[in-house]
Order: sequence, then structure tokens, then C-alpha cells
Amino acid sequence: MMDLLANQPRRMLAERQQLDTLARTETWFKVRGWSQRGDGGLEVEFTLDLAQGAKVEAVLVYPVFYPDVAAYVRPKNHGEAWSGHQYPGTGVLCLEYGPDNWHEGVTGVDLVKSANKLIWQEFMRLMSPRRAPGIPSRHTTTVGQFLRNANKRFILTSAFLKAAAAQVIGTAQPLVLLTYSNNVDTVSMVKEVGNGPAMQLLGNLTLPAAAPQPGLLVRIEAPAPSRALARDELLELVPTEERVQAKGKAMVLCDTNSSIRVFNVPEADTEQPTELTVLDATEEHNPRLPEKYTKLSSLHVTIAGMGSLGSKVAVSLARCGFRSFCLIDVDVLMPHNLVRHDMDWRSVGQAKVDAVAERIYAVAPDATVLALPFDVAGQENPMVMSEVANVVGKSHLVIDATAEAHAFLNLASVCKRAAVPMVWGEVFAGGFGGLIARSRPTKDAAPATLRRHIQSVMNTLAPVPKVEVKRYSAETDSQVFTADDACVTWVAGILTSFAVDVVLNEQEPDFPYPAYLLGFKKFWEFDQPFDTKPIAGPELLSDTTPEENLTEQDAKAFESFQKLVKGRSNGASNNHPG
Repeated sequence: MMDLLANQPRRMLAERQQLDTLARTETWFKVRGWSQRGDGGLEVEFTLDLAQGAKVEAVLVYPVFYPDVAAYVRPKNHGEAWSGHQYPGTGVLCLEYGPDNWHEGVTGVDLVKSANKLIWQEFMRLMSPRRAPGIPSRHTTTVGQFLRNANKRFILTSAFLKAAAAQVIGTAQPLVLLTYSNNVDTVSMVKEVGNGPAMQLLGNLTLPAAAPQPGLLVRIEAPAPSRALARDELLELVPTEERVQAKGKAMVLCDTNSSIRVFNVPEADTEQPTELTVLDATEEHNPRLPEKYTKLSSLHVTIAGMGSLGSKVAVSLARCGFRSFCLIDVDVLMPHNLVRHDMDWRSVGQAKVDAVAERIYAVAPDATVLALPFDVAGQENPMVMSEVANVVGKSHLVIDATAEAHAFLNLASVCKRAAVPMVWGEVFAGGFGGLIARSRPTKDAAPATLRRHIQSVMNTLAPVPKVEVKRYSAETDSQVFTADDACVTWVAGILTSFAVDVVLNEQEPDFPYPAYLLGFKKFWEFDQPFDTKPIAGPELLSDTTPEENLTEQDAKAFESFQKLVKGRSNGASNNHPG
């Protein structure tokens, strides 16, 4: 056990001497005794004498890590309320010094004097309310601190605020809330407003633990009183024809200033309504992304490979602002995948593309995700795969996270033909490093050409020292490397930045080279952890394909062929049967 007396003998002796001096020189302060706490800290019981025989009994607490941690003052008797400047539950006084401005120069005497000032002002206000000065407070509360004791919460979204403000004053509209709870808090948000068809406000968001809750949106002219409202007062704000519907439901009040208050209206007239704490989550309230990222919402990205790397990249891109996705992977999520995968046990047994799609919707409900459970390098229906190729070719960006050569070549050929930028990455076996690369039409070599070039550069480097290599681990003579979640997450983060850079900074990219070797530790070609080796690309001339020159006879034959095809296309349907 830590012992404050043993670790801070000089400081605690000085503290006692200073408190004894204060007690001898000031009549309002008396020390009642010292004691050791169970954790090794110290406590001092003391009395503050006020006017007219009034007094309070308090405790000065020196935590075991004092003076690095702030000391504090609380009532001797738990539950006593002396001031509005007390922390709920503990009764600890909010004084001039606390954890936010604490330093080693603050002493127990300083806290005692501060406590005396606070309690004396409270006493004077009680004895003479009109003459007593107001009690200044330095205390500020964060949103999290404010909500700590508000366990029934309402999330105010931009979409709902806009819908509520557009409603006619004096009317009521049905709504549906999604309400979900953990062991402590209950959170609600509006999913839809209005009669059929209802306005959908949360897009594709699905919350497995959430239950729908019916309610009413009531538009009022004058702001509702700031005090607690009785059940009958709430019902009087509802148009007469909807009052019966309001009983036993949620009620959202919106006044002409777009001020929102939310209540659960009880069914029985003997019960009181419960008010929910409104948490402002409007997007305009606190934007977090650079303005240029707004472009990403209009771009479509295809990601092949929903393993540990691809799943993390997909979700990260959704957080960056992408809203249109195509996910390609044939695998099913298994328990052993959870060591590195972005999903958890709630998705085990699902197709990886479906699990990641749900994860994207949970991050960005307004996203659109096409989930394709196919193998871009395996035996599949050729007609289906031709349609997959069409989707890939219409993308604004393609990301290969399969780490499979055949899959890469299939994607690369489509990207080259369709002039679509392609990005790929992988974690090296053993987790000692990774690779990211890109191919931009007209700016970098074609994907397949660049891949061959990267391999040729790596062939000039020293061989990777290894004895045994598995997919995610490598054993050398001296150490064993394993690609853990941190390794994969690091490569995924850089690959995400790489991908965003490709579509947002076409003229002056943040990444000047088309490929990088990334080192996690001092090994192989890496001189130290986080060592980066850029790889310059080959000349673009190597990818130039000369246009075909047809003979005069072939040109006439080709023209006839074109007319035949176009005529057939205009006269017949291209729809496939079934």
C-alpha cells in the first residue's frame, strides 16, 4: 500500500505545522484530529465557526498522491448540503483550487481558507439575502459532465431540426423514435416524421438493440415554460383531435425559435412526465472535417477484399466523407478473424461484405453500399463477373486490399481500360512492414506495370531474413514477428490517407511518390520503426499503346460491322432472360 506519510514526510510535516499555525491565529478554525485513510492518504477533521454560534464540521482530505493530486474538502457527515458549489453525490466543495488549476504550491491552508470564504458567503446570503453578495464561480461544465447525471437523452439531428422547423404552427405530426439503452443511459432519436409516406431521417441506420417508440411532434408558437411541465399542461399544447394519441407516447415540442424539448407523456393521469435531456448533434454545430472533404460524398469507391485491412479502410473512408461504396469479397467472418478485423462477435457468421456494410451504415446512415459477395479471382459466373467489372469501371476510385495477385490483375485491367485511379496495399507476412501504392491515369504507370516495377525494385534489396513464414507471422533466427491489429490498423490508416489524397489532390498530392514501403520496426531495409522507403515510378511511355491503323479495306469492313451492331442494338432488347 502506498503511504503518504512515508513518501512525503517533509511536505506533510509542513502541512500540519501550517494548519496548527492557522488554528492559533484564527478563531474561526479548529483542528479536531488527523487520521490515515485506507488507501494510505490522510484526513484532517476541522470545524469552521460562523456567526451566532453556527458552525460546520468538515474534512480536509490529502489523497495518497498529494501534492501531485489535488486535496479537497467535504462535509464530515455525508449528505450535508452547504452550498450550490458542491459535487453531487460526494458533497465535495468546488473551491478556488481543483484538479483543473492545481499545482504543488497550493496547500491545505489555502483550501481551508477557500472553504471558509464559500461557506461564510452562503451563510450571509441565508441570513440577509438582499445584502449578501453573489458567490462567484469559476466552475465550468463540459457536455459530458452535464450529461453524467442525465441518463435519459434525446439526440437532436440536423435532419430532424429542419423537419420540425418546417411544420405548421399549431399542428401535430406522428413520429417514430429509435430508443436504445445500456445499463445506465437511455438514448432516443427521431427516425421518421409524418404520415405515409413518412419522412425518413436516419437513412440506412440500423441499431439491433433499438426499439421503435411512437410519438408526436408538436409545433408551438410561444416557448414552453422552462420549468417542469405537468401531464395536463403538455396535453393542452396538443391540438384537440390528437390529445388522445399523445397519451403514453413521446412528445417533442418545437417553438418558433426552433427550441426543442422532449417528454415521455404517461398514460395515467396520476403520473408525471419525464423530460429527456436534449443533446445538440446538428452537423453545423461542430464540423470536424476539412471543407474540401465535402467532395468525397459525390464519389463512388469500390473496395475489393473485406479482410482485416479492407474492412478498416472502408469504415475509415466513410468517416472521411465517402457515401457511395461497392464492397467485394466472398468470405464469411469467422471468430479467428476478430484478432485483426474491424468487426466483432455481432457479425460472426455473416458475409464480410454485409457485415462491413452494416458497419458503414452505423457510421454514415446516409451512405449507399452495394455489397457483392463474389470472388474477383475465383470461379464465378462469367455473366455476373462482367457486371461486377462494369461496377468497377464506373467507380471514381478502386482499392485492392485482397493481397492476391490474380485479383489485382483482374481489377488492374479494368481500371486501365476505364481510366480509373487504383490504390492497393498489404501488410507483409510477419508484420514487420507493409506496402501502399497508387496508379493515376495519365500521371502514373498503369497498375500492372507499376506493380512489376515495384517488384523489380524490391528484388534489388536484401532478401528478407526468414526461416518460416506464415500468412501473418514470420520466424527468424533471433525473433518472431506477428502482424497484430496495431500493424494492420497503421497500414489501413495510411492507405486511407493515400486514397483520399488521390481523389482530392490530383495536381499537388501530399504523397509525391506512387509507392511506399512502410516499416514497423528495425528489420530488413528499415533502419528504425516507422521508417519509410519511397519508390519512384517508371516512365509513362512504357504504358502507351499506339492506336491501331486500319487498312482502307479493313476500315470499310469495320464501318459495315458498326452499322450492323448498332442497327441490331436499336431494334432488339439487351435484357437477359430470367
